[in-house]
Amino acid sequence: MAVYADSSFLVSCYVVDTHTSQAKAFLLKHGASLPFTALHELEVRNALRLGVFRQMLTEEQAHASARSIDDDLRAGRLVRTSVRWSAVFRAATRLSARQAGCTQEDTGPMAKKKAIRVTPSSGNVFRDIGFSKEESARLLIRADLLIEVQRAIASRRLKRADAAIILRVTQPRVSDLLRGRLDLFSTDSLIDMLARLGIGVRLVVKAPRSTKVA
Repeated sequence: MAVYADSSFLVSCYVVDTHTSQAKAFLLKHGASLPFTALHELEVRNALRLGVFRQMLTEEQAHASARSIDDDLRAGRLVRTSVRWSAVFRAATRLSARQAGCTQEDTGPMAKKKAIRVTPSSGNVFRDIGFSKEESARLLIRADLLIEVQRAIASRRLKRADAAIILRVTQPRVSDLLRGRLDLFSTDSLIDMLARLGIGVRLVVKAPRSTKVA
């Protein structure tokens, strides 16, 4: 597996936060199974418990996220992976020592300033990771709608069974919603769900800024 996600990335996949849309966009683009180590399991489940303690999640939402993780393990979207931690820690120690040495050298009185290349965002995370202009626009709309449905379910502290009744879908479909399975929902279906939650959707069309030629 070429893709390794850290624990914070995985948390954003199962709990709606400020990074959820970027995490979903990455998964949609790459579509690869993710390794799931013992450290992942410890940190992600601790994050869910901490979310409940801080009243950012309800017990039901935390349990739903945990069930979604178990579902993804069974489906192969997450793959349990053993790690030789002693070797990892030795490699981390070497990298840390090397980086510390580089930092010490770079911050000396005669250190040369190094240019840092920054690529500005287009404002659409899907465009930034390689989708076409047209497809990225459609995906961004769907992602925004899906996140609004997730937020409505979370803010109302709805259980999956209750959400399924309100949205007129099955509980597995609610699970897909909470997991952010953007590929399984159309724009129309998400608008319908928001309407059933009493939330209106308004489309705003903006013309591109004209470029003045001197």
